[in-house]
Amino acid sequence: MGIASAVLIAGPAQRAPEDSVAPHEANPNSSSVVSLVALPTARLAEIPIARLNLACAEGLSQREPFDVNTCLSTIQHWSAHIQSETQRHLYRFKQNPGEFQNSEGFFKMLIMSVVLAEDFNVRYDEQRRESPTEVRGDDGFFANPASVFLYGVLGEKRQGTCSSLPVLYVALGRQLGYPLKLVATKGHLFVRWDGLGER
Repeated sequence: MGIASAVLIAGPAQRAPEDSVAPHEANPNSSSVVSLVALPTARLAEIPIARLNLACAEGLSQREPFDVNTCLSTIQHWSAHIQSETQRHLYRFKQNPGEFQNSEGFFKMLIMSVVLAEDFNVRYDEQRRESPTEVRGDDGFFANPASVFLYGVLGEKRQGTCSSLPVLYVALGRQLGYPLKLVATKGHLFVRWDGLGER
């Protein structure tokens, strides 16, 4: 399928869908990154992950400017389509849960992956594919913000990396009320389902 973000199914802790923040955060700009860093952890946790990611990316590349509101609209549109496709195929899980490891979380994340790949052509950037053992400090991975931040995978190329694809999965999943966490390990990020009785 071409998407190389790892997804683990995980136990308790559900989040409400991410969709509302204070008006002053509706269009973050480069100066907002400073104010975001100064926020208390509890307040920072209330801001949707997509907004945080896009705020951190804003102004990093003159070559590839992006519009925050367009990116957020894309996430809204994609999450609505994923929800529709998940409902449309839910009968498959109900008829044969063993086909999906007897896990509704696994089923939902599989549908999300398939929809992103087949309906929106989201792919892993093959030029950036490296295992954690191959990663070097001078490999240039962080030289291109579009490879690292969410706006790159939401753009025309629809290509991401282990820095941007897991953030996309979490942003979409949280819109859908899925209990997803972004997890860091050596040279890699992945998504973990952590709630609704599953881990």
